[in-house]
Amino acid sequence: MRKYKIHFLIALAAASMIGLMVIQAMWIRTALEENRNKFEIHVNAALQRVAERLEKRTIYEYVEKKWVFTEIHLPKKADQARLEMLQGIAIDLSRQGQEIDERLDYAKLEEYLQQEFENRDLQLNFETAIINDAKDSFLYLSSEATQANLARSEFRAALFPTDIFADQSTMLVVSFPDQQIYLLKRVLWMLLFSGLFILIIVYSFFWMVNNLLRQEKLSAMKTDFINNMTHELKTPISTISLATQALRDSELDRTQELLDRFTGIISSETKRLESQVERVLQIAKMEKGQVTMEKDWFDAREAITDVVESMQMLVEEKGGEMHYKPLTEPLSICADRMHFINVLGNLLDNAMKYTESKPVITVSAEPVNSGLQISVADNGIGMSQEQQRRVFEKFYRIPTGNLHNVKGFGLGLSYVKSIVDAHGGHVSLKSSPGKGSAFTLWFPLKHEH
Repeated sequence: MRKYKIHFLIALAAASMIGLMVIQAMWIRTALEENRNKFEIHVNAALQRVAERLEKRTIYEYVEKKWVFTEIHLPKKADQARLEMLQGIAIDLSRQGQEIDERLDYAKLEEYLQQEFENRDLQLNFETAIINDAKDSFLYLSSEATQANLARSEFRAALFPTDIFADQSTMLVVSFPDQQIYLLKRVLWMLLFSGLFILIIVYSFFWMVNNLLRQEKLSAMKTDFINNMTHELKTPISTISLATQALRDSELDRTQELLDRFTGIISSETKRLESQVERVLQIAKMEKGQVTMEKDWFDAREAITDVVESMQMLVEEKGGEMHYKPLTEPLSICADRMHFINVLGNLLDNAMKYTESKPVITVSAEPVNSGLQISVADNGIGMSQEQQRRVFEKFYRIPTGNLHNVKGFGLGLSYVKSIVDAHGGHVSLKSSPGKGSAFTLWFPLKHEH
C-alpha cells in the first residue's frame, strides 16, 4: 500500500508541476500580448500625431508664402473658427494637383517621427515610407528601408486626414525591424526569472522523485536485510540452544567425546554469531566514519596465502578447484590486517556461493604501480550491467535464480569497497551473465592520510 501511495504522490506532484509550468507559460504569453498591444497603440498614436503636425505645418507654410486671407479680420471671436475653415478650404482648393514632394519636408517627417516615438518611450530603430495604397506604389522610402517590410507593416496613417481634396489612399507607413527583440527585452526579466524558477521546480521535482524511489528501494532492501539477519542469527542461536539442552539432559550419556562435540558446536556457533554481529557493527561504524584502522606492516603474501588455504578446503568439499598464483616474494604492506583478510575472505566466499556448478576460483597477486593488486575470478552466475552498478550498495543482493541456499545480509561487497577505499585503494569489477565475475583490488603499499 505504501508503494502505491508513493507513486500517487509522485503523479500528483508531476501533475502540479506541469500545471504550474502551463500557467507560467500562459502568463508570459499574456504579458507579451499586452506589451504588443501597448506598443501598437503608442505607434498608431504617434503616427496620427505626426500626420496632424505635418498637415498644420504645410498650412502655415502655405499661408506665409501666399498670404491667403491675411487681410480679413472679423470682429467676433465666434466667427474665427468659420474663418479658419474657409481658409483651409481655400488652401486645399489652391493646392489641388500638387505633388507630395512639394507639400512635404521629408527631413521634418523623420524628425517628427523620432520626437513622437521618444515621447512615448519607443527607443528602437524604424523605417519610413509614404505609400499610395490605390496604386501600390512607394512615393517615399527612407534610407536603408526595406520595401517588403514596409509593404507588410500594419503601422500606417493617412496623410493630410482633414484635407477633403487630398488623396486619402496616400499613407504614412513605418516598420520596426527589431520589433520582436524590443518586445522581448521589455519582458526579459520576467522570462529570465520564470525560466529560473521553472528550472528550480523541475530540478527539485526530479530530485524528490529520485530520493523517494531510492528510499523505497532502500526500505525494501532493509526489510530483506532484517529478514536475512534474523535467519542468520537464529540459526546459530538455535544450534547453541539445542546443544545446551542436550548437555542438560540427565538421561544423556555424557562421555568426554560427546561433551567435546557439543562444546565444540557451541564454540563454533558462538564465533559465527559474533562474526555476524561484528560485521553489522563494522558497517554501521563505517557509515558514521567511526571505524578506526589499526594499520601496521605485515607480509601480504603470507596473509593472502592463509586466506586462500583456509577457503580451499571448502571449495574442494563442493568438488571445485582453487587456482592460486601467489606473489613471487614477500611483500610488506601497511594496512589493517584483520580488515585486509576479511575483504579477501568475503570475495572468496561470494565466489563459492554464487556458482551453480562446481566452483573454479582463480586468485592472483602482484605488485602494480607502487601497490598490491589482487584478483579473484570465478565461474559463477555473473552479473548484468545494472547489477554491477548496484552491487556495492548496502543491503543489495543479486537475484540468485536457481540458487536457493545463498545466505547473507547484502553487506559483503559494500564492506569490501568501504575498506578498500579507507585504505586509499580501489576496486573494479568485470562480469557478464553466465560467465562469472572478476574482482580486482588495489592497495597502496603505504596509505598516506
